[in-house]
Order: sequence, then C-alpha cells, then structure tokens
Amino acid sequence: MPADVAKVQREYDNKFPHRSPTKNSLDLTFFLLDVDRFKSVNDIHGHAAGDNLLVQLAELLTQICRQSDCVVRWGGEEFLIVSRFADRDEAPFMAERIRKTVEQHF
Repeated sequence: MPADVAKVQREYDNKFPHRSPTKNSLDLTFFLLDVDRFKSVNDIHGHAAGDNLLVQLAELLTQICRQSDCVVRWGGEEFLIVSRFADRDEAPFMAERIRKTVEQHF
C-alpha cells in the first residue's frame, strides 16, 4: 500500500504545478462500509451468527471487488475497501454496486 500511495502522490505532486495528472493516471479510492444494526444480530441471534454474517460479508465483498483491490475488516462491523488505480469518476457507481449487491444478498 505505501508504494501505491507514493505513486498516486507523484501524480499530484505540488512541486510541479504546471503538470496535472494525466488522463491515464488512476487514483486510490477508499470505501468504508459499516453494517447497520449489527449489534441486534449479536443480541438476538448470538455472537456465532454475527461472526458468520461478517465472514459471509467478507467473502461477498471479495467476490464483487477486483483482485487488485484490498478488502479488510476495519473494525467490529466495518470493512475498508481500497480500490487500487481506478478512475475516481467511477467511485459512486462502484459504491452503489457494492451497496446493492449487499442489500440483495442479505
């Protein structure tokens, strides 16, 4: 990840104000997902069910993201997706695709 960040930073380096990122330059896009009402899953169905839900969600996110993307559990019921070298203009579409796929799955 540090090398990826450095590459993107070079594209936007302030030392070269006359140079703007090229059309072919690609960004890192960060998505943070939080599972709504996760506490109620644990409270009603138990922690084993909550753990199972998190495993299923991790597998689903891994399937719908590109192999070059990073999917990590960020916190209790939060996941971070780092979309590597994707066009930033596509981020809203990717976020909606992820949201819709999770909604349809669960």
